[in-house]
Amino acid sequence: MDEDRFEAVARTLRASQAGGTRPVELARMAKDELGEDFRAINVVKVFRDAFEIPLPVLKSATCWQGFALAPDDTALSDDEFDRLLEPWLGPER
Repeated sequence: MDEDRFEAVARTLRASQAGGTRPVELARMAKDELGEDFRAINVVKVFRDAFEIPLPVLKSATCWQGFALAPDDTALSDDEFDRLLEPWLGPER
């Protein structure tokens, strides 16, 4: 996947976040935009590029159930994912 495509996805997410879209919905948008390149590491990259979220926070975000990387009992729910990222993506941003 080329850098221009990552940048385009980051721009799309920034524009949507400005309209008040929830973090989990932004992640789903990233999934749609990335298509077969949807992987936690690529979403970390576009969220980092779009919103300058610290890497330790994004590392925690990779436990979101939408990535299916963590066991079901430890995966972040949609609401937990939203709460984790809201300091960088909340309405006051």
